[in-house]
Amino acid sequence: MKYLAEKFNVLSHDLVPEHKLLTEEEAEAVLTQLGVDRSKLPKIRKDDAAILALEQSYDENGKKVGNIREGSIIKVIRKSKTTQEFVAYRLVIGGGEYKDRFAEKMNKWKAEGYDEGSS
Repeated sequence: MKYLAEKFNVLSHDLVPEHKLLTEEEAEAVLTQLGVDRSKLPKIRKDDAAILALEQSYDENGKKVGNIREGSIIKVIRKSKTTQEFVAYRLVIGGGEYKDRFAEKMNKWKAEGYDEGSS
């Protein structure tokens, strides 16, 4: 049986809000619109489960998101009964030790014949 982290994408869970990596152009537009410096945004660590899952996902153009670097901005879209949607932004900060161990385990599982596409 596959390890849960490989088998289950946390971003697909009902209680986890949608996460989207902004392009640098989108990020600059948001910062300008909000009138805030990047460093003043709430933070999210690189080894957060949502970031790790987002790195394995594909954008709206079908391109794999891949490595999310420190300083990137993540748009978090929460569903709300009162406002329909609540949008927040998070600045990606360090914390990649867990990610490195997770990547090592993923590579080991793949070498042992586990496949992302199968269940």
